[in-house]
Amino acid sequence: MINLLLPEEQKKRRVEYRHRLFVVMGWLFASWLIIYIVIIGTLYFIINLKSSDVNRALTEVEKQLSTQGIDKLALAIEEANDQLDRLNLEKKSSTPSSVLRHLTDSLTGGIKLSKIGYAGGESETKLELSGTSSTRQAFLNYLEILRADKIFSKVESPIANLIKERDLDFNLTLWVTKV
Repeated sequence: MINLLLPEEQKKRRVEYRHRLFVVMGWLFASWLIIYIVIIGTLYFIINLKSSDVNRALTEVEKQLSTQGIDKLALAIEEANDQLDRLNLEKKSSTPSSVLRHLTDSLTGGIKLSKIGYAGGESETKLELSGTSSTRQAFLNYLEILRADKIFSKVESPIANLIKERDLDFNLTLWVTKV
């Protein structure tokens, strides 16, 4: 194509073309910017609403599960577990093998059992133990261990068990309550 316009007119047309091009590009940029701002603003508004809903729900949950409530629940659970342990121990404790296991597990150094008498009744089981101890202190330690054991409801030791200091013979009577 042949351009028959004067060079000044050609420059004017180029300047006019560039001007129109920049105006169109500016309008496109401005419209894209407006669309971007609208989309980002909407997303920000939605996220802000959801965040406030989540924060509100979180504060409600925190109120419901306050530390006092959790402490009370933990205490109640601990008490229930203790009661279950006691019931389970008492239930298991009525078998002769578990009672004998408690007696032998409680043995300390210097204690030897020579006789175990087991008489089971309906409500209580009576045990009679005879044995020897190398020292009075070893016997007293064994006696305290038996008294601290929850399986035995009562532990009796005659005063005659404490007469000798060394190589003493002892007799004990223990009761196990059945469930």
